[in-house]
Amino acid sequence: MIVKSVARRLLFYLLLGLLCLISPYFITIITIILTDSREAGMGLAVIPSVLFTHYVFGLIFSNAKTIVRSTIPILTSAISIVGLKWLPSIRFIRTGFDLNGYWDIVLLHFGIALLLWELLYQVSSRTKLNLV
Repeated sequence: MIVKSVARRLLFYLLLGLLCLISPYFITIITIILTDSREAGMGLAVIPSVLFTHYVFGLIFSNAKTIVRSTIPILTSAISIVGLKWLPSIRFIRTGFDLNGYWDIVLLHFGIALLLWELLYQVSSRTKLNLV
């Protein structure tokens, strides 16, 4: 039973990683097209892509009631946005794969999101709150 739960969570976290990778890319393309400016589009895409990632993941990962399933992604998104605002200045992750630092931000967001959702899972399973 425990192995099945761990394997299932690993599969979900793989999905989270894919969402952290793909959703900012496509939402940035859409906002660049809508604003007709590369810089403005990239700036406007950050918050919607984080919200989209956490909402989709929260709907798939959580088995809780609808109010909880819609509230938890807001909280995890807010914490992720704060983390994405302050952690890049520490230079915690430096891949050097590209000039814009896209991979650094993707890995940082995935790390923050993974920690948040696993922490939520652990708290939920130990306190029987049925959040996820």
